[in-house]
Amino acid sequence: MKSLKSKLLMVLPAVVLATACSPANQLNPAGGGTAAGGPSTEWKEGYGGDTQAIEVVREIEGICFRARKLRGAILNSAMEAVDRNGKSIDVISGLCKLIEQGELRIEMVDQPMVKGEPKDMANYPHEKPRRLEVKRSYWSSKSQNLSEKHEALLLHELVPLIGLEDADYVRSTRLMIALSGLDSRVTIESCDERRIEAVFSSGNTELLRQYMNFQGHRLCEPAMVVMKRHAPQKSLGEELTREMQNYFAWGIFNRIVAAKSQDEISEASAFLQKTFSMLPAALAEWTPDTCQAIGEVRTGHFRCGTMVQVVAGASPRLKYRNSPSSNSLGFAEFDRAAIVLMEMLNIRRGSLGSVDGNPLFTASGNVSPAVVASAMEAQNWTLLMYIGQIQRRVNPELLPSEVLLKDINFASVKRNTVGVDLTDGETFPSIRKIGGCMEMELRVYLAGLLDGLRTDSLVCGTTGAI
Repeated sequence: MKSLKSKLLMVLPAVVLATACSPANQLNPAGGGTAAGGPSTEWKEGYGGDTQAIEVVREIEGICFRARKLRGAILNSAMEAVDRNGKSIDVISGLCKLIEQGELRIEMVDQPMVKGEPKDMANYPHEKPRRLEVKRSYWSSKSQNLSEKHEALLLHELVPLIGLEDADYVRSTRLMIALSGLDSRVTIESCDERRIEAVFSSGNTELLRQYMNFQGHRLCEPAMVVMKRHAPQKSLGEELTREMQNYFAWGIFNRIVAAKSQDEISEASAFLQKTFSMLPAALAEWTPDTCQAIGEVRTGHFRCGTMVQVVAGASPRLKYRNSPSSNSLGFAEFDRAAIVLMEMLNIRRGSLGSVDGNPLFTASGNVSPAVVASAMEAQNWTLLMYIGQIQRRVNPELLPSEVLLKDINFASVKRNTVGVDLTDGETFPSIRKIGGCMEMELRVYLAGLLDGLRTDSLVCGTTGAI
């Protein structure tokens, strides 16, 4: 058998994928590279001194190293690793064989061409050794997020080099998902339904959770389609399914917060209505993981409640982190979006003629006292005035306060009200301690807001609280 050094001499114009000239420096079958356990980074003579080509070499070596941490049989199954002749291919050993046996050379060129079309990379699996052309200007670009695009395209070019077709990117996407799952990263930017299906076919639980958070903020409808198809199969689990749907609703709500025109609000609102129709769990109670992900963990709260409760009871910290503006204007934008959400759910009640599954209302058709209590804890008096208007439309026979305040635990409201621990250290004059307010003072004030009789500030004793 020829040595690696002799193989290097056969391809002097190119960079050969090998960890070193000496077998002692090669990656071992157990996945080790250096003594520290990472891939080897020692480069010997024969690599042509081309730093960009060496970067590509290191990138592929890193792919091999990460792939060895995966369970090979599961990866082969997820990637449907069978070539066009029906022969099974081991993905991990195929990738690493390119490195360890010097069977691939990298060529940095000005412009790869495939059938007369310019490409950023081009693979040649039938040459000896196999060859990968990389566009020099593409690889050298340092624009934001390009490293993930480099990896995605590189995997797409490597898969054919080990004998697998990847015309639709599904196999390389599944490999990328598996590799990303090791680092709990989200690196798939495509909103193409086939690629998203690949994510669901091979992504682990943690990656799916992060991926749907990512897609929800992008308003990616194909992701909803795929999720809807998988959820009834119970393959995702009820908690994970509900959580991923929560992320879609929250992502779209944030679009409403950031909207600068009525058209933007209408577009996001329409998408949210579509989400509610396609993904019914988006309206169910949130999981603790969802509240943890959006950063709203409240002392004394053992559960999140519904999205509507979270929005109504949002702390200054949550508003600050989810608003494009970092001042009081940002809070106004958040509260405006909260009113849009309440009105959407009220319109939904009217158009469907039912409150089934609608978290703004109870089974009796009245506004939920839990939403009212959340808004009270957040001292969101403007929202409470608007809730009172909705309740008057729902039940004009009774004053809103008669319906919505009768079951409120004011001691709990005072205990759980937002405080300095939920403000990120900022000072907000509208947020005051209301623990010293007597229950009657709170009840009279809130009744006036809900019934549309007052818009003044709450005063407890002789001290203005807001």
